[in-house]
Amino acid sequence: MAKVGIAEIVEPSTEIAEKKDPIFAALNLINEGIIIVDKSYHVKFRNDASKKIFSDKTETLCFKLYEKRKPCSYCPIKEKRVGKHDLLKRKVRLKNKYLEVVVCPVETADGEIEIIEIVRDITEEKLLEEKLRIAEEKYETLFESAGDGIFILDQRGRFVAANKKCEEMTGLKRDDYIGKSFRIVVSPKDYLKALKHYRDVLKGKSIRLELEIKHAKKGKIPVELTAVPLRKHGKIIGAIGIVRDVSERKKIERKLREYSLRLEKLVSSKSEKLKEIEQQYSFLMEQAGDGVVVIQDGLIVFVNKKVEQLTNYPKDHFIGMPFTRAIAPEYVKLVKDRYQQRMKGKNVPPIYEIEFITKDGEKIPVEINATRIIFQGKPADLVILRDLRERKRMQQQLLEVERLATMGRLATMIAHDLRNPLTSIRNASYFLKMKLDKYSINGEMREMLDIINKEVDFASNTINNLLDFASPNKPNFKKVDVNQILEEVLFSMKIGENVKLVKKFARLPKIEADPYRLRRVFHNLITNATQAMPNGGKLTIETKKRKNFVEISIKDTGVGIPNNNLEKIFKPFFTTKAKGIGMGLAACKKLIEEHNGKIEVKSREGSGTVFTVKLPLFQHQQNGGENS
Repeated sequence: MAKVGIAEIVEPSTEIAEKKDPIFAALNLINEGIIIVDKSYHVKFRNDASKKIFSDKTETLCFKLYEKRKPCSYCPIKEKRVGKHDLLKRKVRLKNKYLEVVVCPVETADGEIEIIEIVRDITEEKLLEEKLRIAEEKYETLFESAGDGIFILDQRGRFVAANKKCEEMTGLKRDDYIGKSFRIVVSPKDYLKALKHYRDVLKGKSIRLELEIKHAKKGKIPVELTAVPLRKHGKIIGAIGIVRDVSERKKIERKLREYSLRLEKLVSSKSEKLKEIEQQYSFLMEQAGDGVVVIQDGLIVFVNKKVEQLTNYPKDHFIGMPFTRAIAPEYVKLVKDRYQQRMKGKNVPPIYEIEFITKDGEKIPVEINATRIIFQGKPADLVILRDLRERKRMQQQLLEVERLATMGRLATMIAHDLRNPLTSIRNASYFLKMKLDKYSINGEMREMLDIINKEVDFASNTINNLLDFASPNKPNFKKVDVNQILEEVLFSMKIGENVKLVKKFARLPKIEADPYRLRRVFHNLITNATQAMPNGGKLTIETKKRKNFVEISIKDTGVGIPNNNLEKIFKPFFTTKAKGIGMGLAACKKLIEEHNGKIEVKSREGSGTVFTVKLPLFQHQQNGGENS
């Protein structure tokens, strides 16, 4: 228990909050709520932050602030007779919010027990945890309901996870192979091929191949496998794979080859039987679920309805056209070379990805599977096209959900694990500084405390930026004065003596905005501007009234931003600074877009940078700046 008496910190008085004491002025600057309670549970002092947390309740008994009828069971004052005076930390739930309370018992000069409470609103963290839980449930639902088998392997090729579709494709329960090598499900003849490709994945490559897997009851099943590296902190720790049953496609290909062989034998005869087979051949290709193209002598001689649906071109558009005109230019050489090699009877990879061009000029990703056949008596290339847009969308969605879940975990972890120590460091530093002031001690100790406070502020700002970006909360819109918010931010900051500050504030109407979030944005932008001028310069902050929005520009004469970085600066975790994690501008962009506004940047390397924020006057307007 602390031996510093409360009397050394405050005078016992019911009017204590009214005194113009620098100690209490400083306590009012602290973000956490500070409450001092005497032995009779009466509140002797509350700083401004605590009043905000408790919605300015006027209760004089501490336990009534926490919506209780009697003192808390763990209160050090209540347990005085037992002699329990340890530092306590509790989480308290009120009607509309969650609080974290640190209770510090202090012994007064006359031996009485009084307490200092440090109160922090953790409602946002609780909401963030709920958001994380929902994201993880969404990820689990997406994983389990996928139409293809999805699995994860570790570095030794052992199953870590698999979805329900994998059970259907193998006839085994997941518990039968989780923790075991993928060898348990791969056909023996394909195991070495699968192992070779898996080693390629561990080297950072993405792979696609066909092989056979074993089904517990049905025997061997042909599948198409796609796998990509699984990374953690940049290090490959395994693979994520998607496997699709291609039994139906193989059946179609086999029938097509059979028909092709039969046609080759009957090509010299124009009998009715040949016509019937050709009709069956054409019907089979027309009804295929994938696109079918037949290429002969470099020209397209047949396409089915699926190709028409994929490209929005009528089938007649393709007939007689060189096949290279239907392909995105960057893939023409690859497809042309493989077509020529296949027509010469050489063995080339039949499955690979390209992009097709639609009537609207859109490039759509497709997977092609090409086979040499005989069509109408002559060699031809049978190409089956599979639309990959849905698969790629699903892969991207999986990655995005995992990214958001990771960010949510990171934000929650930082908020829980760092904020409390930072608060303790800040408070300890403050009280040490008061002692130095009391005894008029200057020099190296005071400089060290200044460094501690500066680094604590930097760490707190980093945490706030991360939480601003990951927070699920919506803005709390109020009528606010933008010029006043800028003045408050500037007043709270230290602008270097070698930086000339120029303010050009126009008369502005009040707008609908969240004042806290605007302060965060302006604080970040002004901090970046001053950091860009280490040798001094000119900082110009200007506000203007436009037609349906207000415009705020923050301009510096600093080092500027290279052109190749301008498109990246608003992306999470992008930074060129030695300190920081690159979340400040990403958080600014998110907070401004939540206001239906815009943030823009112009910069010239060596000459300076200007950030422009555009905010609508009213929140029923969209995209501040569109009406300029």
